[in-house]
Amino acid sequence: MDMQELEEKKVEEELIKELAKESEKKAIKDQERKEQEAKRKQAIRERPADWDKYVHVSARKQQVEVNGRKSVQFVTGLGSYARDIKLAISKYGEAIVLARGNAISRAVDLSQHRFLEEDNITVKSMHPSHEDIEKDGKKRRVAEIKIVLGKSRG
Repeated sequence: MDMQELEEKKVEEELIKELAKESEKKAIKDQERKEQEAKRKQAIRERPADWDKYVHVSARKQQVEVNGRKSVQFVTGLGSYARDIKLAISKYGEAIVLARGNAISRAVDLSQHRFLEEDNITVKSMHPSHEDIEKDGKKRRVAEIKIVLGKSRG
């Protein structure tokens, strides 16, 4: 074998090693995704009886085009959340609004929404907190809030 053949063989072996590493990383990610999906399904099966008392506020946005102009809007409007809160209060006497991170400001806006004020729904209590989360090897602190809403007397 001459030098060129040795070099080609070395490069080929390195490529095979890289492909094996990538394949292993993909298998690990697939396994993690399957485990997360299994946890999510288990959580759904183990829901408490009053699971619909909790309203989880999201800060997800999507880009929409109206009259040829692009803008960013929230996926779910506050009116939908207000309807969920009214249903929870009619069923349980109170509703619990949960939010994390960027959704906290939406949750606070929601608790003061005019649709709720029309039905005398007010804030009973507010509980801010935080959770330490590790993602991709980095630790970060995420703010959370729990707002308990109920009918005011009067």
